[in-house]
Amino acid sequence: MRQIQLSSIAEINAESLTFLKDCATNVTAFKGMQAIILRLATVYGEKLDDTVIADKRKMRKDFGVSPS
Repeated sequence: MRQIQLSSIAEINAESLTFLKDCATNVTAFKGMQAIILRLATVYGEKLDDTVIADKRKMRKDFGVSPS
């Protein structure tokens, strides 16, 4: 995830979000990988924050983040 270019983040956004939601809802299935998934989500979020995606409001809603 660290090596993905910022321009590619918009292309994988939907798939990444689906994967992270699946990890959050199926905790027992991903129990042994929680630390790795958390690091992945952190790096993904940082990259996503650096990109310019048209609908950041929807993105924040999907991630459960209130506007600051």
